[in-house]
Amino acid sequence: MAQIQGTAATFATAHGLQPGDAIRFGGELRFVTATPDDVTAWLSAPVTEAAVTTAGGAVNYRPAGNLPSASLYDYWSPESAIQRVLRGCVVDELEIELNGDFHELRFRGEAAGMIDSASFQAGEAGLASFPAEPPVEGLMEAPVPGHLGQAWIGAEPMALGAVASARIRVKNNIEMRWRDFGALWPRCVIPGDREVRIDLEIYSSDSEVCEAIHASANRREPMALMLQMGELPGAMCGIYVANFVPASPEFLDGEERLRWRLRGSRAQGFRDDEIYVAFG
Repeated sequence: MAQIQGTAATFATAHGLQPGDAIRFGGELRFVTATPDDVTAWLSAPVTEAAVTTAGGAVNYRPAGNLPSASLYDYWSPESAIQRVLRGCVVDELEIELNGDFHELRFRGEAAGMIDSASFQAGEAGLASFPAEPPVEGLMEAPVPGHLGQAWIGAEPMALGAVASARIRVKNNIEMRWRDFGALWPRCVIPGDREVRIDLEIYSSDSEVCEAIHASANRREPMALMLQMGELPGAMCGIYVANFVPASPEFLDGEERLRWRLRGSRAQGFRDDEIYVAFG
């Protein structure tokens, strides 16, 4: 249970939270920006559902210096078709897109190698036999409509209700060790300088939030940005950037309302804290 006043949440017992962790309050995700003490947490935005006082958990992700690898399985029907496994897959680029037909997440990267069912030999990739396809489960989830969500910006969070579109890109600039002498396969992957870029389009108005964005862009001063995709518990994704530096807006007048395009805005950070992503 929590008592919420503005962006401060007070818990009945020790919360065990740290900056960057996310909390779910009903149909809203909020990120912890600071923890003054064991029972108090400051949030990235106010909780608009005032009657909700029960805090739920969320799955949190943050940048890391070491990138883990995974195997990607590519199965086809019928069973006699060639099946493939990409081993040592590493994500080089993550792209999150908001306010389309559906919210979307895209991943791009490289793999250390590939094995297939047609040419597989025992011992390859440390396997005694080619892995069989696991039982297929029914699709339990539905796509989240792209127009559902929230946006908050500023040190004193202000609701940004006129988002036309947004795209967040995280690029690790990885380098696969392809060219080491005597190696047939990459020995490892080395992450480069991480880039976090944000393309944001909003409809202009004479509101305080638009004035704050324009002033921050002119002075190249960072401001906090929080985006929430979806509005139902179990089908929400949150993105929090503590130091969002908006690019100077392009004015697009092709519609009845003036639209601002903030292309290639940067996210600054220290010690792997440029961006936080959570699901809840």
